[in-house]
Amino acid sequence: ANGSYKLTQDIEVTTPYESTFNGTFDGDGHTVTLKLEDYSSGNAGLFAETGSGATIENVVIDADITANVGSSYGVAGLIGKVSGTTKVKNCGVYGKIENTISGKAAYTAGLIAYVNSKTTVENCYSTATVSTSNSYSTNVTGGLIGYSYDTLTLTNCYVRGTVSNAKGLAKTGGLVGHLKNSNSYKAQLNNCYAAASVSSGGYAVAYLDGNYTTFSN
Repeated sequence: ANGSYKLTQDIEVTTPYESTFNGTFDGDGHTVTLKLEDYSSGNAGLFAETGSGATIENVVIDADITANVGSSYGVAGLIGKVSGTTKVKNCGVYGKIENTISGKAAYTAGLIAYVNSKTTVENCYSTATVSTSNSYSTNVTGGLIGYSYDTLTLTNCYVRGTVSNAKGLAKTGGLVGHLKNSNSYKAQLNNCYAAASVSSGGYAVAYLDGNYTTFSN
C-alpha cells in the first residue's frame, strides 16, 4: 500500500485494490480495463480508497462497472474515496459506471466519487456514461468528481459523455456533483470545462453545484 509501481502493459482488473493506497502508481500511458459486476463490498474503482501521500498518474481506465454501493462509499472509474492527501495527474476514464443502490446516499462519478481530504487533479478527463437511479435526497452524481468535502483543485480537466440520475431530489453535475466546502476547505478550478449531457429527476447542473470556489478560465 505504500509502494511505488509502474505499469508495463495494458491489463484487465476484476476487483478494486481494496487496501488504502498511500503510494505512487504510474500507469505509463497504459489502459486498465476495469470490469466490476454487481460490486457491493465497499468503495469501487481501480483504487477503492487513497490515503495520505498517494499519487496516481498516466493511466486510462476502460470502465465497465455496475455497483450497489451507498452510505459513505463511492463508485468511480479511478478512485472510490479519497481519505488522505492525494494527487491525480494525466488520467482518463471512459466506458460505463452505474450505481444501483437505493434507500441511502450514493456517490458516483467518472474519476473520483468521494473527496474527503485535500485532492489535486491535473490534466484529467472522463467521457464515461455515469448513472444512478436513486431518490435519496443526498445522492450525488458527477461527471469527473462526485462529492467533495475538503480542499479540491482541478486544473486542465474536462468531461464529455453522459451524467444522469433518473430519480428524486439528488444533485447531478456535469463536472462536479456537489462541493460542500467551507472557508477552511475551498475549491479552485482552472481551465476546466464540461460538455456532457446532464439529466436528473431532481437537480441537474451543467457544471457544478457548490460554494467557496474560485474559477479561472
